[in-house]
Amino acid sequence: MKKIISSIILMVAVTCYAIQPAQPQRGNYQRNMGGATITGKVVDPAIDATIEYANIILIQQKTQKQFSGTTSDKEGLFVLKGVKPGVYTLQVKFMGYHQYNREDIRVKPGQEQIDLGKIELEQAILMLEGVQVEAEEAPIEYKIDKKVINVSKQFTSLSGSAVEVLENVPSVRVDIDGNVSLRGSSSFMVLIDNRPSVLDANEALQQIPASSIENIEIITNPSAKYDPDGTSGIINIITKKKSLNGQSGMVNLNAGLDEKYGGDFLINFRQEKFTAYVSANYNSRNFPGTSKSENRTFSDDTTSYIYSSGDSKRKMESYGIRGGLDLYPSKNDLIRFGFRYGYRSMNNNRSQDYDEWTIPGFLHNLYTSSSIWKRDGDYYSLNMDYQHKFAKKGHEISAAIQSSHREGDEEATNQLLQGNTITSGQLSTENGPGDNIRVKMDYTLPLRENDKFEAGFQSRISESEDGTTMSDYEPVTGIYVLQPQFSHSIQYNRKIHSIYTIYSGETGPLGFQGGLRGEYTYRTIELVGEAQEFKIDRWDLFPTVHFSYEFSKGNQTMVSYTTQNRKTAWLLPGAVPDLDRRL
Repeated sequence: MKKIISSIILMVAVTCYAIQPAQPQRGNYQRNMGGATITGKVVDPAIDATIEYANIILIQQKTQKQFSGTTSDKEGLFVLKGVKPGVYTLQVKFMGYHQYNREDIRVKPGQEQIDLGKIELEQAILMLEGVQVEAEEAPIEYKIDKKVINVSKQFTSLSGSAVEVLENVPSVRVDIDGNVSLRGSSSFMVLIDNRPSVLDANEALQQIPASSIENIEIITNPSAKYDPDGTSGIINIITKKKSLNGQSGMVNLNAGLDEKYGGDFLINFRQEKFTAYVSANYNSRNFPGTSKSENRTFSDDTTSYIYSSGDSKRKMESYGIRGGLDLYPSKNDLIRFGFRYGYRSMNNNRSQDYDEWTIPGFLHNLYTSSSIWKRDGDYYSLNMDYQHKFAKKGHEISAAIQSSHREGDEEATNQLLQGNTITSGQLSTENGPGDNIRVKMDYTLPLRENDKFEAGFQSRISESEDGTTMSDYEPVTGIYVLQPQFSHSIQYNRKIHSIYTIYSGETGPLGFQGGLRGEYTYRTIELVGEAQEFKIDRWDLFPTVHFSYEFSKGNQTMVSYTTQNRKTAWLLPGAVPDLDRRL
């Protein structure tokens, strides 16, 4: 313990010494007594940031004595005045970086200005024996309009999918079949890196490997910035992206009982002007199960019994690849290209044996209920983003376009059997492609220290054509016969154009956010070949208000109110208040 305390005191002393401005030797330091002025700017190219309080030392090469010295300001700039003619060496030092030396800086008689431009320092790793510094990120961070789950603190992030991570997340419930509900509802929206998923909400969560997730944002009362889709809110999955310079990567493998296995990898290449990455994953999950039940019904002197027992097997298989390229044409501009492709297959087979009888009575009715469900298909999405940051911190504008496509084939068979003979059955199918295009632009303007104004617009265009069929089993012929009255082809088209504005800020312990979103919806649903069409053509408004009050550190209350028109954009909006309290 004494060794650790002594090491910490030594480290603090070294740090304090390192950040003090260098003191020039007497007789050599010139205070504006003529001569040249040397200027420059100290930066860290790895993170594109300036370095404040870097030590600047100017040494005469002939005498190897210090002539002048100073420190860089908050913009990384430094100025050395009154430098006499001669040849000098410039040294730049800062804690955590390698020392920078520039030789042979020549000051000629009568020369007034020398600009050294950008001076780039290279990061260094300092090893201090006996000192251990640990920082732990909170598992859950509460913001004014969402909860942020740090997935690295979840043990289940080592394997499995996003569903396993969500099992221990507040406001989320996962049932035995892996179906997710948010605030008790299965009607919610899934975003991946702030972009809508191509797949349905539960399908998307089952395809994402837990090891590829950085954070999960639970947005139970979305602000006006988000689409008003999903009755219970939004789950936003933030995936991992390496930020280290040079080449880096990671590989994860997992295996479990009942033929569960999978893996994923991420390879990243980062340079000053661009970043490229590619990631792929494969997962196979089997979930066998058994069930038993006994029901009793009493009526006067008669008791009816239904006893059942059976097995089930649920299997999910998926693979995917994603990649991206980030270009940095300037320090304030970012152009991003990305793609994602994947395939998923899901099967659920159940077989349940039933025994029905009554007392008094002697006859037993024995039969088996069998169900086979499967769904598969591939999907892809392409996106392009642009972001520009203005001189003021937090002042920025961004634009994005995303195109996505998905295929889906689903088949469900339900049968009743007496022994090995099928007595009745039903077969239903659903298939069809879907396409979506989304264009958006967002603008953020900081006003006071903690206040900001946000505005933006978005257009969403979606098209799909789904074919559904239903067939009944004919015991005489032993085949399934199509039922035309329950078989349809449905053409779905939707266009939604929206604008929003938000103002948020803080006043002491009080945080607030108010917003308004306006949406124009034009939607048609057509039963192909049946001359039936259902149309919507209207405007909707969605105001939102959020408040938070921090009584003390770790003691905060949040209240939010939104009018939501979720999942079905043609229903009348209903006010849904929500109250979150954290102590």
